[in-house]
Amino acid sequence: MKRIVLSLLLILVLVMSSVSMAFADADPYINIVNPSAGATINSSNLLVSVKVTNEETITVEVAKETDVVSTVTGANGVQETKITKTYTNIAEKEKFTSTTKLSYYTKKFENVKPGFYRITVKTLDGKGNVVYTTTRTVTMGEKEAAVNGTYTTNQSGTLTFLTNLLKTIFGNS
Repeated sequence: MKRIVLSLLLILVLVMSSVSMAFADADPYINIVNPSAGATINSSNLLVSVKVTNEETITVEVAKETDVVSTVTGANGVQETKITKTYTNIAEKEKFTSTTKLSYYTKKFENVKPGFYRITVKTLDGKGNVVYTTTRTVTMGEKEAAVNGTYTTNQSGTLTFLTNLLKTIFGNS
């Protein structure tokens, strides 16, 4: 009886450890610094910055999310609408190898259209197999409109005073 209880306990520990390993999919040495989580960027440029705090090799991909809507008619004649998300890379995936305990991968993507994007950072082992996957989603909005050749911002205090003083001296050109 004691052997059966020990065997069941061992099996339970093995099952629970494999389940907990399945949830640990993000690399603790990888941090997507920019854009921040849940960010909405009102520009046509997307700056991706990844902090690597270990000697590792990563690949970075940026993909645009698209919803594909399809209608399927079932055997009983009822039509069902199905939405599937597809991802299209906006550039070739890039490989980056960190040879120090702290390094950054940074890349600027230009002329990015409004929509939803997914940034995927994959950590590779020595054989090139994916060990960890870290993802971040970002919303690209419309580019902010310029007013009189300058961007409008909310200013307060000293900056507002100086701006108004300069406009008074040099005009609104």
